[in-house]
Amino acid sequence: MSELLVGRQPILNRSKETIGDELLYRALLTDTKAMIKDGNIATSLVFVNTLFEMGLDNVVGPQLAFINFTRDFLVKDNLVQLLTAIRPGSFDPGKIVLEVLE
Repeated sequence: MSELLVGRQPILNRSKETIGDELLYRALLTDTKAMIKDGNIATSLVFVNTLFEMGLDNVVGPQLAFINFTRDFLVKDNLVQLLTAIRPGSFDPGKIVLEVLE
């Protein structure tokens, strides 16, 4: 069985209070930065690993989860296919913030 990895970077408000974590793709435990060859695959792995395998609450607790999405991922049917595979009620959609990559 392979390891499931997701990097986390705190997101702070103006008062320097943590309001959530940006969830980041990581391929290896020793990675200090992302080695992304395909942004759509990286997005899918972060989303699936966090929601299905690890559990959103286990990763971010009561905080928000900020997840990077490529433009391509959002405008094609990738997101629709991913969302239709999710069991209703398996997570609170209000806890996820979609970040659109440049």
